[in-house]
Amino acid sequence: MSSDQSTLYVSNSEADKEQIIAIELDAVGNPGLSRVFFDGRDLSSDGPGSTDGMTVHPSDYVFVSIPNGLGILSPTGELLGKIPLGQVTNMALDATSSYLYITTPHRLLRLGIGDIR
Repeated sequence: MSSDQSTLYVSNSEADKEQIIAIELDAVGNPGLSRVFFDGRDLSSDGPGSTDGMTVHPSDYVFVSIPNGLGILSPTGELLGKIPLGQVTNMALDATSSYLYITTPHRLLRLGIGDIR
């Protein structure tokens, strides 16, 4: 969910269909228009993994698993950077949104992310 709870992000991790869809929500949470927020199909040959796990920072930057690592998306869905980690299975922010915890099939990682704006 976006920080203002107005957008629901849904990931499709099916092979060759790796996308994140943004679904607009009304004031009571009913779904409205949807759009492709991020299209990761071009990344599918980069290595193992897909757009499966994700979390949204309070600044609305999105951390998402991508083939061969972690992707950092702007609030508009632009891929700003990649961290090659092999297959990433999921992730979560700590209570202060200062650290990102990342799981892979064989590791638990902690990444200090500081203040994102």
